[in-house]
Amino acid sequence: EAVREVIRQTAAACEERRLGDAIAAISENYQDEDGLGRQQLYGLLFREFARDGGLGVVLGPIRVEIEDQEATAYFVAALGESSGLIGLPDEADALEFEVVLGREGSDWMITWHRRSPVFGG
Repeated sequence: EAVREVIRQTAAACEERRLGDAIAAISENYQDEDGLGRQQLYGLLFREFARDGGLGVVLGPIRVEIEDQEATAYFVAALGESSGLIGLPDEADALEFEVVLGREGSDWMITWHRRSPVFGG
């Protein structure tokens, strides 16, 4: 359940434009499949949060596999600009996520992720 909570808290922080909280669970060792590191992700989120309109995030069920000190979370999320209304974000994209987390002390930290469109593209 702790891994799911990291995903939920990170998504909520992104939706609420809390940059420090959004990046808090990202490991210093983070690197995605495109070579984006933690600092680059911080910059990307900073630019996204500075835009007009909020970021809407709706998470689907999160499936977690844990092996030793590593966990992998699989889920679908709808992401898009939000008008602030409850429900799906405006013009949302449905994306499948695979997120790898590693144990750092007593915390689960995000070390890698991949996302792809649910409906082709």
